[in-house]
Amino acid sequence: MGNRFIVIELDAIKDHPILFPVVTMVVMELFISKMRKLEGQRKVLCVDEAWAAIAKAGMAAFLKYAFKTIRKFNGIPIVITQELDDLVDSPVIKEAIINNADIKILMDMRKYQNKFEKLQSVLGLSEKGKALLLSVNKENREIFIDLGGQSMKVYKNELSPEEYLAYTTEGKERVQVLEYARKYGSMEAGIKALTQSPIRADNSHSHQD
Repeated sequence: MGNRFIVIELDAIKDHPILFPVVTMVVMELFISKMRKLEGQRKVLCVDEAWAAIAKAGMAAFLKYAFKTIRKFNGIPIVITQELDDLVDSPVIKEAIINNADIKILMDMRKYQNKFEKLQSVLGLSEKGKALLLSVNKENREIFIDLGGQSMKVYKNELSPEEYLAYTTEGKERVQVLEYARKYGSMEAGIKALTQSPIRADNSHSHQD
């Protein structure tokens, strides 16, 4: 119960007829136990790109239960995907997750304009919401946030250099961050040194250009 951050990778066993159901049950019990016993603490259940697993009946039922229950125990359920088809092609996902999600955060969807009607229907977006979402430009680091259909706005995501380096997924930048972390003894020290590096400053200027 003392572990504050737990990562469980299911991708390698998602198609195994025995291991997947067993591990899924263990994950469910682990989360429910933590959710109920850690009183007064904020809990977050984050499912990242686990759609093949979610689509299976047992996990889908668990997530539906989690979305309805975790808020009562000072918790937040989060589901992340980069694939539009994950959202629009699975009735299990729609029922278990989308219909129970009060907050939706979406990025640039302009490349899906030709099949946007299905996404609009699944997400329950109004015409105003559709127009706002299609105005999002990833080059400007914009994101669309829908708060229960009551408030929909487009925001620009501004990061400090330190925040950007901590979360970047660019391959070359990740390698550079890890090199500096090893050199300076920690991620925090490495990122601080990298933000002050002339190399980093040169790269930043060229990226802006």
